[in-house]
Amino acid sequence: MCATVNEPGVQYTWMAQGRAGNAFTPLSPRASEALERIGRALVARAKAKEAGRRFALDTKIAFDCVHKLEAVAYHLSQLRAHKARLLQKVSRAAGDVASWQAVAFLEPQTVFEFEALLLQARATLDTVTWFLSRACGQKSSTFKNLRKVLSAGAASDTRIEQCLLLLDQCPWMSASKELVRGDRSTRSYVAHYGSLLTVQQTCFTASRTGSDAALLFDMEMHENVPLMATASRIQQEVPFFVMGTLALFLDLPLPKKEAFASDLGREFVVLSEAAVPPGEGVKVGVVRQMRPGKSTVGDVTLSADVLARAVRLSGLGAGVAYQ
Repeated sequence: MCATVNEPGVQYTWMAQGRAGNAFTPLSPRASEALERIGRALVARAKAKEAGRRFALDTKIAFDCVHKLEAVAYHLSQLRAHKARLLQKVSRAAGDVASWQAVAFLEPQTVFEFEALLLQARATLDTVTWFLSRACGQKSSTFKNLRKVLSAGAASDTRIEQCLLLLDQCPWMSASKELVRGDRSTRSYVAHYGSLLTVQQTCFTASRTGSDAALLFDMEMHENVPLMATASRIQQEVPFFVMGTLALFLDLPLPKKEAFASDLGREFVVLSEAAVPPGEGVKVGVVRQMRPGKSTVGDVTLSADVLARAVRLSGLGAGVAYQ
């Protein structure tokens, strides 16, 4: 839409361009459709409010929740692109790596994107806490207080009671060291203390196990936080809870949690979860750290069943589909 506005001696031309859909979302089609329904319902409420109709729902903060969620979706889509490029690098490098040898990738841009995702994911949860606390007659914008806020308001509002049930379906999100645990959380470390690159514990590593197979290890940082696995958990739980909350207050169908399944971490083994004591499995090589002029390489022992998670190198990274 564009128009020309004239004033004495001055001519202004302005243009406004709308956005067609949520083009950058990595969410499944069903989850994306649910987000679009929420957006349309909020626009309708905003127009009705302009026409003089009053709502108990704070439409502005609900829009804030949607926009914060869009930011989370954007960073997830960027991580998906980083992952595809990483898998292509692994595939190209495989020809130079013999069986049972390893090749590692530091991928600082992927780490920077992950840091942005952590900050936006927690900000999204704080914003929906502010939305819900106002609905409960309180004023709290800290996600770690949300369960207490909801418990106090559940008796007087069935929607609040249902939000508690939604929260129960997100156990990782509710207590994760990545997002929630105060000054010890990974999100707090990124926001206040430093870069995850300086507390990196394991690089993205491909350990070749056969002529066309390799184990791919997730990057781990800051008390063994796995990058891709954590991003996958964020995609599964944060959009589900926020969209479910808004759907309840807008009288829209609740999206199923299955619609938020994520395959971001599908190809990767989390080393800290898969390692077993020496002598109880198979040794593979991993690159622990990469520093200017220095790398730390070591063998780890994995249970034999982990070898079944090796990926085929041929065609790796050709495409990353929705699950």
